[in-house]
Amino acid sequence: MWIETAGFRALPPSDKPTSKMMAYWSDVEDNRRAVLFEDPGSAAIVRSNVLGRHVMNIIDLRQGGPWNFPSNRVSDLNRNLRGSVVVIARRAP
Repeated sequence: MWIETAGFRALPPSDKPTSKMMAYWSDVEDNRRAVLFEDPGSAAIVRSNVLGRHVMNIIDLRQGGPWNFPSNRVSDLNRNLRGSVVVIARRAP
């Protein structure tokens, strides 16, 4: 809901200390569903695009994901988003 209100132009803030980031190179539905239900507090999985150079000072891309990145750095990602944020999977209400 927050992403929709922001016009699909920003990732939502989080009150958790870290947020999970993953890289997906394919559309494997089972993997997305598993990730969504891994954390009972998760509401959705979203896809966004940020150039690697803007992410490298937040996480170490040389290490395989998923990565836990500090939630207080979401604003850094938002400043460097390329295109819209897309909701690709949602937890049913």
